[in-house]
Parts: sequence; structure tokens; C-alpha cells
Amino acid sequence: MRVEAIRAYKAASTLPFQSLLTTTVDCDVYTESEAMLRYSEKLCGLYSKCDKAAIKVDMIVDALVTVILEFSKTVLRRSRKVLKGSGSALH
Repeated sequence: MRVEAIRAYKAASTLPFQSLLTTTVDCDVYTESEAMLRYSEKLCGLYSKCDKAAIKVDMIVDALVTVILEFSKTVLRRSRKVLKGSGSALH
């Protein structure tokens, strides 16, 4: 999806926090990747009822989110460099 199309979608959107990443449960829309991951873990039985095991799961999920965010930043920086070199603008 082109950047302009994403911006237009977000501007016209009624999604929480204008987020493209959402999940719907019983007609309610939720956002925030960590919350969605933990919800999915609980549904699949992957989230432990034991507090010590649960904190290990949280640690792994938080590490994954950090890796994904850093990867996204790297991709965005590279995209900006490519577009800057081509004369296009990415805001």
C-alpha cells in the first residue's frame, strides 16, 4: 500500500488510535500489538496461569515487539534514503 493511501485511510478511519493493526472481538475493535499478542496467547492456552511462567512469556513477547519495532525503523530509514535519492518525499 502506498504511503499516501495509508495516510488517507488513517485520516478517514474511525479505528482506535488510527491504527492499521487491529483485532475485533465480539464486534469491538482493539489495537496495540502487545495487547493483541497477549490476548491471542491466552486464547490458545499459551499464556500460563503460573505468575513466574507468565513473566517469562511477557519477557519474550516484549523482546519480539522490540525487535519488530527496530526492524520497522530500519526499513523506514532505508525507504526514506531511497526516496530522497529519487526525488520523492516520505513524510
